[in-house]
Amino acid sequence: MKKILLIIGFLLVAVAISVTFPCHKRVFAVDGCCKQRDSLASDWRKNGLSFSECENLNRKDGDNVLDRRGLVWWDVQCR
Repeated sequence: MKKILLIIGFLLVAVAISVTFPCHKRVFAVDGCCKQRDSLASDWRKNGLSFSECENLNRKDGDNVLDRRGLVWWDVQCR
């Protein structure tokens, strides 16, 4: 019984650490594609940029590249 509780406790600690990893959003950010639009009323289109290039282009917007606001957005699901 003690062994089972120890294993469950270890698994819970491992999950808690992985969830609270300081940059967990950045780890998965490379999965996806960069999208851009000409105006807020335009449709999104893929522009083929890498995450770092997309992030640099997004700095002009002044918002988070992972948020779907503004004119540049990193779509993690790349639909």
